[in-house]
Amino acid sequence: MKDISKTLEEWGSWIANDQNAINLLNNNKKELIPERIKLRKKCTHHNANIINDLMRRLMVHNKEDYQLLINYYVFGKTFIQLAKYERCSDTYIGKKLKKAEGVIEGMLIFSGVN
Repeated sequence: MKDISKTLEEWGSWIANDQNAINLLNNNKKELIPERIKLRKKCTHHNANIINDLMRRLMVHNKEDYQLLINYYVFGKTFIQLAKYERCSDTYIGKKLKKAEGVIEGMLIFSGVN
């Protein structure tokens, strides 16, 4: 696969266009997904299933990183919005996001998927 942030953007768009997945992620909250997320290029179903599996593993082991990736890539929240929610700086959010992306990328490498 290519750059992990690009892959996660495409996965986020794929998820955003799947109403069943959004209902599961939203937990019956009325959070709207910006149209710009839905209009992004989508990944293939094969790649989306691989990322879904990795995200499922991340949710079990690190709920905070999982939620950060979901909020950023699926719900389209900005660093500022995430920082307000976490009560920290936007640069700290950027570092946490890079760490979470690195975890997913590492899991992807170890899974042996190209």
